[in-house]
Amino acid sequence: MILSLILPSKEMVALVLAGVAKAHPEASVTSVQMVFTLITLIVVPAMLIAGKLVNRFTKKKLLIVCCLLMLGGGLMGYFCYASLLMLYVASALIGFGNGMLNPIVSGLIAEHFTGDERASVNGVQTLFVSG
Repeated sequence: MILSLILPSKEMVALVLAGVAKAHPEASVTSVQMVFTLITLIVVPAMLIAGKLVNRFTKKKLLIVCCLLMLGGGLMGYFCYASLLMLYVASALIGFGNGMLNPIVSGLIAEHFTGDERASVNGVQTLFVSG
């Protein structure tokens, strides 16, 4: 469930778009919005890559890598906000980590729970992600 609390982190980037626009007055609105959009664009291929990587590495190692990618993206965005390009790189890291994390967490639930218990855990996980 702790990992489910990390999943909505990509939506948190939308909250800082006004600050990005303020820090980069020369950038167009589209350029500023790309900071958030890039995350969503990277999530899709990351999900597909996660499916392939899970056959080569343990889920634990992949989860650690996902969390480190998201942490690295967050720290990069915090410390390198003066460069719009670095914000794009930070968004890509967050998107890649988040995209890989989502199917792995769902796979872990399917792997460790059955029947009504799986449905219950899926419901709680959805609550954690949505909350």
